Amino acid sequence: DVKNGYKVVVGMGTVGIAAGAKAVLNKFVEDVQLLGIYDATITQNGYIKESGLEPVVVVTDPKGNVSTYGNITLEKVDEIVKKHIVGGQVVSELLVNLSE
Repeated sequence: DVKNGYKVVVGMGTVGIAAGAKAVLNKFVEDVQLLGIYDATITQNGYIKESGLEPVVVVTDPKGNVSTYGNITLEKVDEIVKKHIVGGQVVSELLVNLSE
């Protein structure tokens, strides 16, 4: 279901929504449209593990590499779109580990 490009999933569980995930999802859609990125898929998922790091965003690149970002604000959406989705560089300072 990835259109040859990046796939962005925003965690929309109860905690994520309370932390602002709806605005984050809308900002990703807006940024991608403004920049004319037509091969990115922006979706939501209620199942991303609750972690205290909400809103959580999972970005999968065209090669299948997965990056999980936490505590995402609208400003951080801009950074992820510009650096990761456009530039191909993982924004390492925003990465989180949900495996614990």
